Amino acid sequence: MELTHLGIAVIMDECNEITLSPMDLRFPDGIWRYAYIMWAAWIADQQEMDRICCETSQKCKQCVAPKNRLHEPHTVFARRKAQDVERAVRDAAFNGRLPGQAPGQAAGPPLFTLGTDPKSKRPRWLPTLACTTKRYEDARTALGGVHLIENGLWRTRHYDYLMQVCPLFDSGLLWVCTTSVQLTATPSAAQAFKDPMHGNEHGNSMLCLKCTVRAVRDHEVAIGLRPDTLVKRMKDRLLGLCDSPFVQHITLLTLGNQKILEGWDTLNKEMKTKKKERSQPIVDANDVSKLMLALIFVLEGLGQPEREAYNRRQARPRDRVSDPFRPIIGALNSYLHAYHMYRAEALRVPEIERLDTMSRNALENLQRVFPYGVRYRNGTFRSWFCTEKPHSMTHWADNLT
Repeated sequence: MELTHLGIAVIMDECNEITLSPMDLRFPDGIWRYAYIMWAAWIADQQEMDRICCETSQKCKQCVAPKNRLHEPHTVFARRKAQDVERAVRDAAFNGRLPGQAPGQAAGPPLFTLGTDPKSKRPRWLPTLACTTKRYEDARTALGGVHLIENGLWRTRHYDYLMQVCPLFDSGLLWVCTTSVQLTATPSAAQAFKDPMHGNEHGNSMLCLKCTVRAVRDHEVAIGLRPDTLVKRMKDRLLGLCDSPFVQHITLLTLGNQKILEGWDTLNKEMKTKKKERSQPIVDANDVSKLMLALIFVLEGLGQPEREAYNRRQARPRDRVSDPFRPIIGALNSYLHAYHMYRAEALRVPEIERLDTMSRNALENLQRVFPYGVRYRNGTFRSWFCTEKPHSMTHWADNLT
């Protein structure tokens, strides 16, 4: 990670030389304009973004939400800024002061000192004798999982890597925003370029599929069916939407990769095996979204004959079981509607405000119909939705503002 940011720092130092002052640039329309050159966004997958931000996973890159409160749909947390992170990391590294310390509390010993790399002859943070593994991890925990490393993007002018947008500039000059995919110009701030694939299809949608399998298995127990009775029927319904059980692609929603239905079997396997025995295949993001659309029709009426037969045998109304899939279908629909609006183009301000309400309500509905999670030894319960990817739904409107 440190070598990555040492290389980024070299690139950014060269880029800062051309971003110091505006210059005349010829645009694709043939007109010369007086403009700044600046970075617009850093596009990467989840693991690469963690490395770029020098942070641990399951930490929001946009707000200061604590790890145990990522599932709260209607709480608005303060936005993070790169300069605040830089100040806190430098204080912990060179001054021994950690966030949350009392004003009169003595600071610890410095963990790093500023030196020079012997090979590249560039500035480098060198660990002191006080920088033991325990002290380093304690300082990193106090910083919320941020590594004590000089982030190469701190050197970038006009760019905040946590906000993924460039600061507003009040003059009439244009920004020439360069990313890995395009070169654009805007009157004030750059658009936030974010790839929603891993955060939604590979994150939220797969979590919804996992919770659905868990709900089906719970319903089997509730009405006294043999294990896997409804799960296998649900798989058969998916195959019924295919034109052949051997070439498994949905007729109306053609799949690009056959691994998605193998992934469905793996989700069922996760309910019964240990973690080391699970092997989730690599699935196509478009296939996951199509399977989410088909899931609405697969759940409709699932297990209805068995449920009605079970309820007829119950003399007391309180012992009867209601259909659990109707609320699940409603929650999945609310999520799909919000996500469809998020992926739409050219949303106006009223639509973005409505998206903020829809996305937060969708996260709340999903947690209501899927009350699953992990209970720790100290009695604390943490929802499966208390992770960074479901929490990103609360920032959908922020990404479009």
